[in-house]
Amino acid sequence: LRSAVAEMVPKCAAAYEELDFRGAGEAALEIARAGNKYMDESAPWGLFKEGKVEEGCAVLLSILEATRICAVLLSPIVPGVSQKVYSQLGFSEDAWRSVSWGDAVWRDLPEGQALAEPVPVFERLDLPGEAEDRAKK
Repeated sequence: LRSAVAEMVPKCAAAYEELDFRGAGEAALEIARAGNKYMDESAPWGLFKEGKVEEGCAVLLSILEATRICAVLLSPIVPGVSQKVYSQLGFSEDAWRSVSWGDAVWRDLPEGQALAEPVPVFERLDLPGEAEDRAKK
């Protein structure tokens, strides 16, 4: 996951420099895809069940750190969404206002950082009739 971040942050920066917003977004989302793959392969829920709490926590912390970096990288394109993600990671509004490109480097979340209550950052959009169909299940 760290190697994906190390590879994609410069690609994202280069894309922004060329005003290639699609390329910048793709580079940032490649980190998210790497995080999803890392989560699936590492299976932290299994580590916790096996009593490997420290390893499970390390996996989750890595995913949260990659998510933080994605929020920084995507902030020029979707600043509101990025701010919501940053807030859910336990950072204050002042911390968000001071975010710069220099924050797109791997560093662990501060020890003892309290995460906010998770809420969806995107509103679910249903096609007509989908909500009713889901309610029936």
